[in-house]
Amino acid sequence: MGDAQSVHVRVRAAALQMLGYRVTLITPRKGEVVACPQVSPEDCLVSAGLWGKLGTRLAKLRAVHTIFARYRGDATHIHFAQGLWAGLGMLFGAKPLIVTVMGGDVLFREQGRSSWADRMLTRLMLRSAELVTAKSEHLASVIRSLGVHNDRILVMYWGVDRQHFKPSQGGEMRRALGLAPDSFVLLSSRFLQPLYNVDKIVEAFPLILRRVGHAQLLILDCQAEPNYRMAIIRRISELRLEGKVRIVPPVPHERMPEIYAASDVVIGVPSSDGMPMTVLEAMACGKPNVVSDLPHYQELLTNGKNVLVCPPLSASIAEAVCQLASEPELQARLVENGFRTVEQRADLAKDLVRLDERLTPLLDGRPRMQPIHVRLQVAALLALAALTQRPGPSL
Repeated sequence: MGDAQSVHVRVRAAALQMLGYRVTLITPRKGEVVACPQVSPEDCLVSAGLWGKLGTRLAKLRAVHTIFARYRGDATHIHFAQGLWAGLGMLFGAKPLIVTVMGGDVLFREQGRSSWADRMLTRLMLRSAELVTAKSEHLASVIRSLGVHNDRILVMYWGVDRQHFKPSQGGEMRRALGLAPDSFVLLSSRFLQPLYNVDKIVEAFPLILRRVGHAQLLILDCQAEPNYRMAIIRRISELRLEGKVRIVPPVPHERMPEIYAASDVVIGVPSSDGMPMTVLEAMACGKPNVVSDLPHYQELLTNGKNVLVCPPLSASIAEAVCQLASEPELQARLVENGFRTVEQRADLAKDLVRLDERLTPLLDGRPRMQPIHVRLQVAALLALAALTQRPGPSL
C-alpha cells in the first residue's frame, strides 16, 4: 500500500516484483509508470446515492474493503507509516505486516505536522509489524524508541539501480535545456517545499555568480507547494536571476540520469531528512553533492570524502559550491568515493537480496488478519485522526 505518485513507492513495488513476488499496489492515487498492477478505490467505487459527503466517504471506505477482499494476498506491505491510507491497510490487510518508513512518518519532532492520533497509529502499526525497513541507522534508532524490537528492523537504503543510474554524457540534455556547453550547472534536486530550503539555494546564487560567472541553476519543479513555488519565482525576479536560474518541469524518474548527467554539482540542503535517494543517485551518475550538516548523514556521507557538507545557509552553500568549482581535484575525489559508496553500501540489487532473506520465512505461514483488539484500536485512531482533516492523499 502506498501512493503510486511517489517515485519511491513505484520503484520499491517494482523491485519486489523483480524478486519474483506477485505484487498488487493498492493506492489512493494512481501513478503514470508502475511495473505492477495498481488498484485504487475508484476501481471498486459504488454509488453514494443521496447521502452527500458522508455517503461519498462511506462508499469509498466500502470500496477499499472490496479491494482488500479481492486482493488481500499473503502479506501487506505499507509504504509510509502514517495517515488514513496506512491505517486502512492495517485494518483490512493480511498479516504478516511489513512497513517501510520514509522519514517524515516517524520524525515527529523534526517534521511534526501529525496529530496525536496519527502518532499513536504509527506507533501501533510499527509495533504490530513483523518487519520494519528503515533507510538509515538514524531512522532505525527512532523506530526502536517507538517500541519496535531490534530483531524486527532491517536497515537498508533501498539503494540505487546501478544498471540505470550510471555515468553518462549530458550534452544532449544540456542542448534540450538551452544550456551552454561550458556552463557550470547546479541542480537543486529535492522537492520544491520549505523543508528543503530551496530558497536558501536561490539566495546563495548571486554570491556564487560573483566567483563563478558561468554558473547556471536548475530547480526541479517536483511536488511543489504552490505558495512556496510562487515565493521562489518572486525571489528569482527580485534578484534579477531570470536568465541564470530555471525551474525545470517535473522529470520522469527514468529520465533523471539525463538530468544528473547535464549537471556539474547536485545540491540538497533540507532541515530534516531520512537518507536522500537523490544523493545516492547522483553519486552513481558520477556527480559531486553538497548536502546539509545533518548529524545522521554521517553514517554514509563524509565531508570532504564523498560529499561537501554545509549548514542550510546561503553563504555556506555559496562557499561550498565555489570551492567545488575552483578545485577539480576535490570534485574528482568526491566523484570517485561517491561512486564507491553506492557500489559497496547502496546497491539496490544487494539490498533486495537482504530483504528477500527476511521476507521468505515470514511468508511460510498462513496469512491472517490483525487480532480483533488491534483492529478496534486502529478503527478508533482512524476516527480520531479523520477529525484533524490533514491534507494529503485521501479517500
